[in-house]
Formats: sequence, structure tokens, C-alpha cells
Amino acid sequence: MKTILSLFAIVIMTQLVLCSHDTSFSEEQVSRLVAKLGARDWEAAIDSLALIGKPAVQPIIELAQTNDASLDWPAARACHALAKIHTREAINVLSQIAQNLDTSKRRRRNAIEAIGLYNIKNKTDVLIKLLRDDDEYIADPAARSLAQIGTADAIAALLDILESHPHYICDRDIRRALVKDHADIVAHVAVTSLNTRYYWDWMSALDGLVEMGDAAGPTLMQNLNHEDALIRLRIIRILGKIGYDKAVSELVKALRDGDWMIRNEAAVALVKIASDKSIEQLKMLQRDPDVAYAHDDISWILERLANDEEKMVPEW
Repeated sequence: MKTILSLFAIVIMTQLVLCSHDTSFSEEQVSRLVAKLGARDWEAAIDSLALIGKPAVQPIIELAQTNDASLDWPAARACHALAKIHTREAINVLSQIAQNLDTSKRRRRNAIEAIGLYNIKNKTDVLIKLLRDDDEYIADPAARSLAQIGTADAIAALLDILESHPHYICDRDIRRALVKDHADIVAHVAVTSLNTRYYWDWMSALDGLVEMGDAAGPTLMQNLNHEDALIRLRIIRILGKIGYDKAVSELVKALRDGDWMIRNEAAVALVKIASDKSIEQLKMLQRDPDVAYAHDDISWILERLANDEEKMVPEW
């Protein structure tokens, strides 16, 4: 309740000031809003300071650059206020904070995030420089901000570093920014990430390939015979999930794989694809003596499709 009342007070105070005849703002009014950057309703304070605009810039800069460690959180939030006000002075200070090695990491990270969030294109060069930082706490938000800005030089910088930092495709914003014109590169990096050590990384790569849909199909097909059995298994899962009917013949071949898990996954994928084209292909293969090894499996698959039992196949 106190938070709601506080938010209401900020809105009313800002509206009263904006509606005054001389549209001037007292130092006390601005100071009270700047102080709110350390409170729970700090986002409302940023909105109000943005409405005030240029008269609020200097007090915000003073907070953003303070040496008082106890004010680090509100100082970090002040970076977002500077970005939202978006004057030349505010943006230049924001850029300085992002690059200042003597500033706290929290404050630097917030400055970097604000550049992307508020689409400050003329600081793309700063983000590209920070993308090479050895500290992921700095480099990762720089990558995300470059994706949000999405200019040609921002995308080129991300592509240049993607091979050495494949975990970037796990970030949805970065992945979507790159997929637009470079689906083949993203799909290749995602495939190589399907057997990474950390669950979140390979699962994000898998989800990303599913999200890409048919755009990922050619790359998935190229790696269907990957030497890593776990990658093969997950590729087959993805092909089934996206319903890639161009993979039917290759999936039938996978029914002969020496790994029973691969064979089972291929059968499940064929059920999941379940298009008219894939069913027709399966019926033709059922009569093909060269794939006699798979006839029983194909009969099992067609039986389930005929009985509309594909829904019985468990989700993964």
C-alpha cells in the first residue's frame, strides 16, 4: 500500500510541476525525484525525471558519478535515467561510465544495458569495444545491447565473435537479431552447442533451433550423421519437433542406427512430422526392399498415424 501511495505521489508531483505556468522546476523537486532512485518505486522516478528532461540532467549525473559506494544501486539506476532523457551531455556521461574501469561493475553494466535498451546508436562503437572485454559481466550486456540496436556494424561485430562465444546464441534477443539474415551461421553454432557441458546452454541451443523452424532444416540435415551420438539424437528430436518433412528419408535410415536411442527417437520424429507428404513417403519406403530393415518400424508408425495416435508420443 505504501508503494502504491508513493508511486501516486510521484505522478501527482510531476504533473503539478509540468502544469505550472512557468514550467520551471525547483532544485528541491528534482532532488526528491533523484532520491527516489534508491527506493522501491525507482522506475516511476525515472519516468518522472525523463518528463522533466534537461533540468534534471546535472543532479542525475552527480548521482551516477558519485564515489559513495553506499549509493551504488541508485547510481546504477541513474544510468537508465540519463539514457531516457537522452541529451548529448547525458549520453556522453553514460558512455564514460560504461568504459570507466574505476567505476563499479554494477554501474558499468547498467550503463551498457541502458545504451541498448534506449537504442543509442551513436554509441555502438563503445559497445563493440566492450564486447571484447575479458569479463563476461561486461561483455555479455554489450552483446545484448548490440543486438537490440541491430545496425549493420553491430550485427557484424556479433557475427565476428560468435564462433568463440557460442553461448551468445542462447540469448533470445541476440539469436533473433542474427537469424534474420544469417540463419545458417546461427544454426551451425547452435548445433555445435547441443552437447555443451551445461544444461541451460544446450537446452537453449535446442530451443533456438526449434524456434528457427525450417530455416534451421538444411543445417540440421547436414549434421544428421554427426559423429557425436548425443548431437545426432538431439538433431532428430528437433527435426520431429519442427515437422521437417524433407528429413523423412534420412530419418528412416536412422531406424537402422546402432544406438537404440537413436532408432527410437527417429521413430518418434517420424510420427511427429505426420504430414501428407511424409505419410506418402513412408508408404513408398514400406515397399522398398532396400529399407527392409525398417519395414516393421514403418508399419508401427503408419498404424499410429492412421489411428491419430501421434498425440500419444510424449513431449520432450
